[in-house]
Amino acid sequence: MEERRVAHRRKWSSPERRVRLGSRQHPVIATIITTAVASAVVVGIAYAGANIDSILKGTPYEAAGWCSNNPVSFTLDLGALPPESHSRAIKDVKWAFDQWNSATGYTFAYSGEVSTDFNVAEQTITPSQTLDNNIYMDFAPVLDENPKIAGLAGPIELLPGRNEITSGFAVFKSDYFQSAPTYMRRHLILHELGHALGLGHSTDANDVMYPILNKSQVLSTDTTMTLESFKKMCEVQPTITTDSIGE
Repeated sequence: MEERRVAHRRKWSSPERRVRLGSRQHPVIATIITTAVASAVVVGIAYAGANIDSILKGTPYEAAGWCSNNPVSFTLDLGALPPESHSRAIKDVKWAFDQWNSATGYTFAYSGEVSTDFNVAEQTITPSQTLDNNIYMDFAPVLDENPKIAGLAGPIELLPGRNEITSGFAVFKSDYFQSAPTYMRRHLILHELGHALGLGHSTDANDVMYPILNKSQVLSTDTTMTLESFKKMCEVQPTITTDSIGE
């Protein structure tokens, strides 16, 4: 089925400076667990006294969230995957967005393919075109000097006056994505999308936001309620023509 593209045209009531967040400043990574490393390897941040918190905890923007009354679009760069894997990748990603839609009420819309340049050294992503309210998704052969890193994600830009996240990214290790079983691929996408939406790591091993990759696809009450608390209401609706995820 042909996808209809998203066209966001947004006008602000007054000029606002956007803050660009460096992902090295807020590293969020998922680790592949093997027999050799087992559960002794824990990467990421655990917050004492709470199962989960903002990915921006400890910064002036720790209450930042996405606009909840406008759709959040997402784009894919499938260039690092073989053509025969493209339809499966799109299906997995749409499935993950559908889970977040069902759990949080956010509306997500696929905006087609947009090429991006992932910088391994800086762990930043640069899109070939800019869309408002968009999560850029990419696949790359290497994400980090640690070969066990399977995914990276987080917010890219926000409007500090409203603590509103306006763009985010998620990038996945291409060879892992091709070889992993469906439940592991989908766990990884759910996890990284949580980071792109503003969530940090959970200390609950049964939660999808736990920093170690596992088969969990559970969006816990702590996770969904924390994300609910970050939601922002926007003043102006964008113009949009699309098929929305969750419909």
